[in-house]
Amino acid sequence: NSTVDKPLVISGPSDIPSLDPHTFNGMFQRSVGYWIFDVLVMNSQDGKGSNPELAKEWKRVDPNTWEFKLVDTAVFHNGEAFNADAVVYSFERMQSEEFKKYNALFYETPFKELKKIDDYTVQIITSEPFNDLLWYLSRTFIVAPKYYSELSSEEAAMKPVGTGPFKFVEWVKDDHLTVAAN
Repeated sequence: NSTVDKPLVISGPSDIPSLDPHTFNGMFQRSVGYWIFDVLVMNSQDGKGSNPELAKEWKRVDPNTWEFKLVDTAVFHNGEAFNADAVVYSFERMQSEEFKKYNALFYETPFKELKKIDDYTVQIITSEPFNDLLWYLSRTFIVAPKYYSELSSEEAAMKPVGTGPFKFVEWVKDDHLTVAAN
């Protein structure tokens, strides 16, 4: 018995306006984003915790500081290695004036700064204790730094590169989005 790959077709309420994960602002857009991109931690399905994704473990160093140990095996779809520099770049990009309004971590929380400790460790510091940080991190998509730094915003909106379970193949606006298993 040979298996034949069959496409899975998912219908949505409308087309998404952009494939730039730092402009996602609705549940349907973020759902599509989770196909292509990963986050540091993902909310558990039962809503009672967080599961590792690009961060394999985390702890609170003090009431305002969270430390995240990153996976060292993730690779972006274009071949770039995932590491702390990708997290730093993604956070800096999300905080920029162009994207800040889409990323609630930077306007709804006491987020203060992100520090790179080493190639696979980052710390997130808040200005006051904040227990909901992990929930917000489940909405902060990490992008390939070299790739995204070389693209215009318009190009980034059309040709996404992440570490997620599916690779971008094609997007014909108002018709279809095609992804393939990573």
